[in-house]
Amino acid sequence: RFTCLHKIDTLFGSSVSTSVNYNWVGPYFYSSTNQVNQVISSTLSGNYFLTVTYNGTGCANKDTAKITYDTLKPSVNHLAGIYLLTCQTNSLTLDAVSNYPGNDTLHWSGPFSFSQNNPALVTNTGTYFLNITSGTNGCTNKDSVTVTQNNISPDLSLVSYHDTITCLKDSIQLQAISTNTNTILYWKNSINDSLLNNLYANQPGVYFAHAIDTSNGCTSQTIDTLSQFTTPPV
Repeated sequence: RFTCLHKIDTLFGSSVSTSVNYNWVGPYFYSSTNQVNQVISSTLSGNYFLTVTYNGTGCANKDTAKITYDTLKPSVNHLAGIYLLTCQTNSLTLDAVSNYPGNDTLHWSGPFSFSQNNPALVTNTGTYFLNITSGTNGCTNKDSVTVTQNNISPDLSLVSYHDTITCLKDSIQLQAISTNTNTILYWKNSINDSLLNNLYANQPGVYFAHAIDTSNGCTSQTIDTLSQFTTPPV
């Protein structure tokens, strides 16, 4: 049987009688008088007919050997899915084991000389190729997936900066804004207490505005400082 791994077959004729001649004929005008023959081309698959002739009487007997041709590539069962690296997800597992027979060999290759057997852990963007080797005939095929990345931090700005608490204005509104619709905004004070956005602060100090993009986990931060002048006149 010819396969992607097995490219040579041997035709072996035998007889219990002595003083016999062997004659092989087969596809594509194949002919040989050798007892043992190596057939090395997959184009020569088919039936091979052996005639064994006894020298003393000219009597003959015949037999047939069949060489089959199995170089069918394994079917590709595409590994579907969205493969996205983010600020929250800095690695992904590519696993195609459930898509192929258990005796197939699966191997991944990709950017920066990446090479791993299935399952593969990837940390870089790019196209990753799955090499599938059939466990039945050694033939190969390929699939690919593309890993992309979204690690863009949300924009963040303040409505006002460096306001002062006074006797007329005893609290300052902490207002952070972002054009990113997936963003959660909040504040923290100098002792790490969490504060809601648009809350009014009545204590001077350093306040930290935070933005979190819920679609990729990326964050931004900026600082505001509130001062205080509430000294009465003398």
